[in-house]
Amino acid sequence: MKRTAVVGAGIGGLCTAILLAMRGQTVEVFEKNDVAGGKLWGFEAEGFRFSYGPSTLTMPWLFTEMAEQSGLGADILPYRRLPILHRNIFADGRSIDACESVSSMQQQIRAFSDADAAAWPHYLRDANRLYDLAMRHFFTRSFTRLREFASLPLLRAVLATRPQRSLSGYHRLFFKDPQVLMLVDRYATYVGSDPTRAPATLGMIGHIEYGTGVHYLPGGTVGLIHALLKICERLEVDVHTSSPVSEIVIRNGIARGLRVRGETVPFDAICVAADVGYATRHLIATDAAPTLWRKRVTSGQLSHSGFVLLLGVNRRYDHLAHHTVFYPSDYQGEFRQLFGQPSPLKDPTIYICNTSASDSTQAPAGGCNLFVLVNAPANLEPVDDATWVAYEDHLIDLLEHRCGLPGLRTAIVVRQRVTPDDLATRTHTFGGAIYGLASNSVQSAFLRPPMRVRGIDRLYFVGGSTHPGGGTPMVALSARLAAGLVDDELRQRR
Repeated sequence: MKRTAVVGAGIGGLCTAILLAMRGQTVEVFEKNDVAGGKLWGFEAEGFRFSYGPSTLTMPWLFTEMAEQSGLGADILPYRRLPILHRNIFADGRSIDACESVSSMQQQIRAFSDADAAAWPHYLRDANRLYDLAMRHFFTRSFTRLREFASLPLLRAVLATRPQRSLSGYHRLFFKDPQVLMLVDRYATYVGSDPTRAPATLGMIGHIEYGTGVHYLPGGTVGLIHALLKICERLEVDVHTSSPVSEIVIRNGIARGLRVRGETVPFDAICVAADVGYATRHLIATDAAPTLWRKRVTSGQLSHSGFVLLLGVNRRYDHLAHHTVFYPSDYQGEFRQLFGQPSPLKDPTIYICNTSASDSTQAPAGGCNLFVLVNAPANLEPVDDATWVAYEDHLIDLLEHRCGLPGLRTAIVVRQRVTPDDLATRTHTFGGAIYGLASNSVQSAFLRPPMRVRGIDRLYFVGGSTHPGGGTPMVALSARLAAGLVDDELRQRR
């Protein structure tokens, strides 16, 4: 029986391990932290519960299918569909409650623009078209073999996604009102990018949300990790926590094993579910990786990072939905600063996830748990702690005055911050860039750092920093592709 190692126990690593085990392989996962989860972990204090990391769950079948195939059943992932996908509050106080109902969305958008309201169903149909193209031609290919590029249907699909347009330009085909555009341009931030430079194909996210729904796992998003660990246990996948990998052992162009806690452990194949840039810089010897590969994955523009406050509050704010977004007056200025000035944003878009609005287990009675996220530049150099302390204080002022949370400062019972530097340390994401390289061009979006290194056999990459990109469902699709690659190669060597 072939033995495969997975480096990293985030969503991508655990899904890859599960899919390989289902193919009959012996799989071991190595995680440097004391708990699995990668960028998704839980935090609890004084009766307040938080899930740090992805909070908007979509395409749940990618995970429930694994639960069913393992024999545990989909019940271990009791997804609930949210009636309000996200509440969007603009600088002038007007708002849109995003929902799946076309007529309700049209009615709300009509308060901003009659023409934009009329265009809404046409936009949804086209977003569905982009999604179908991506699912048929892009997410089914690993792009590790020449024949996967040399495909006339693929070329037609790429041309049909309007590759010459940016995401923002694509949205302007349908909408004209600046605030309606903010609602949809925000999808670029789901992959850490700038809507004026990210490609139009990301418009498919509109269908993923409005067409397939936004979901929640009772008990918190971290429940996804708990479920994946249960599946791993069922399939006899060994998940080793507190087990940092110091080197991927490569001899004569073949990945032979891992250095873990000073010991070399041999494997038949290795899947790296860690940031590609970090792994290339720190886990692969300089003379083992081709120069062009190393340059490609370490020299591109980084995606943005994020600054997070976890706030346990002893009062409720009824205008907060499960997901609420507060937009600044200068939304485009936010992206100019994110990718041009390495400093915290003074007037950022503020996202608040308040799971206690729909799950009473998340906060004591009369209180709420607020996951507050603002975009932040990826930092190549650590920022001093005094800067982050001052920024935290500034954000609390914004929450009180711009977001309508009066008395917040005195109502805070639990306060925890996670900076880009903290994220870089905990998850080994270079500069704290959540999605690795930004998708700020057609090339960077369609040609992510590949899942294979040409010149190194039996080594594979999986997760948000490689193909097909960032976001929980994309990472699950990446795991499917990676598991298929490993299984195919190991079968060929039998």
